[in-house]
Amino acid sequence: MVALLALAQLDPGWAIGLSVAYVMAVQGASGVAKDLATMSSKSAVKLLAPTENGELLRWVALLTGSKNAVKGPGFLLGTAFAPGPAPWLTACPMAGLLAFGAVFAINSWLHSYLILAFTRAERVTMDVGFYYMANAGGRLMGTLLSGLTYQAGGWH
Repeated sequence: MVALLALAQLDPGWAIGLSVAYVMAVQGASGVAKDLATMSSKSAVKLLAPTENGELLRWVALLTGSKNAVKGPGFLLGTAFAPGPAPWLTACPMAGLLAFGAVFAINSWLHSYLILAFTRAERVTMDVGFYYMANAGGRLMGTLLSGLTYQAGGWH
């Protein structure tokens, strides 16, 4: 919510470079806040969930599923109010995104479970934190390399 309020302060009169830097800073801070919240919640699940009869798996599935369930309607709501082409032109891409979302949700749940299953309780925050740090570093490098590739080759 804070990031949305911060992005609402973007001034159309700003220079393009300043606007891009501002949006990048807000998105970066928002990503750090999200990863810290996720790390804390998953660490708490590891420490508090019962360890017998697959209870950790059940709790991780519940936590990850509820997080992903909140994201989906938010994305759909954002596209519903965005001006664009006729609704039938967006049906196929939306179906593809929903299919990708289903695969992503399963992948997200599996990674969440595995990182918690293989960590020891006394190291859970460090291990989960390292996982999210590595994940964020990979996204940053991918974004930078994508931008550099586009700058070097352009869009043909």
